Amino acid sequence: MSGRVAPAFAIPKSGKLRKRQGVGNQYLLTQRHGQRAVWFRRSYFQRQPFAVSKVLGLPRQLLDRSVWRGSWTRKNNNPEVNRWEKLINSMRVMEDRWALVEEDGMMHKVNWKMYCQRLEAELTAAKDHLPQYTLVMKSVPYAWKKLEIDLALVRGLSVREAMAQCKLSSRKGHQVIYRALEMALQGSEAKGLDKDKLRIVFINCAQGPTDKQIDLRSKGYYSWKTKRSSNMLLTVAEDPDMVLPDRTVIPFASMLSLKRAGVRDEATTVLDVPAITAEGI
Repeated sequence: MSGRVAPAFAIPKSGKLRKRQGVGNQYLLTQRHGQRAVWFRRSYFQRQPFAVSKVLGLPRQLLDRSVWRGSWTRKNNNPEVNRWEKLINSMRVMEDRWALVEEDGMMHKVNWKMYCQRLEAELTAAKDHLPQYTLVMKSVPYAWKKLEIDLALVRGLSVREAMAQCKLSSRKGHQVIYRALEMALQGSEAKGLDKDKLRIVFINCAQGPTDKQIDLRSKGYYSWKTKRSSNMLLTVAEDPDMVLPDRTVIPFASMLSLKRAGVRDEATTVLDVPAITAEGI
């Protein structure tokens, strides 16, 4: 039995096989203690992060925003966000940060702090004129994977229908969504929106803070349990084309079932009270 020949790309030009790399428990995320401390988040399509090179030795001039030893973070490491640090003649110099703004086909330098304040004021003013209301609910005591499943029920529904569906459910996530819809309803009414024509245009959740609690077992053993929480973002907006359902009319399928059972007569087909309301069932 003859062994198969290795492919050409597996054999280096020198003729000697390289030592195996990327093998061992330091590459497994499940092995938390022996895990390799990576200085960037590895992706399958990239060998190094774009436009950032790791400083291998002690740099001659270490800036506050330099990527060094254990200082790789997901955000820009600027102690003063409105100031910028650079090297002039091997000296660290701080200057006002600027943003490039286009006007009449020319790019102009504008003070970063003033530009950000102006942008924020304009965006806030524009947001106040929009016929919508956004609510952020932080640290919801419910795991984000479970909450994401519960959010799928109410996505795209009117606020009235979503509150009715949440009332009918016994899941904890739907109770949380119902409370968020109540708060969004109060806020949109205070803003002057029509509460009968509100629709959920965006609802999503993200990973929130996580707590660890001790879990005492028998015979002196213990373990740790994880308490996860979520952050939820909800936006309701006025839908001028919304047609409100007539809740006073009994559905045809229900009438048919009652007729088959011989319970109801043909006379009354209209209920005196709404069948389901958002306030109660």
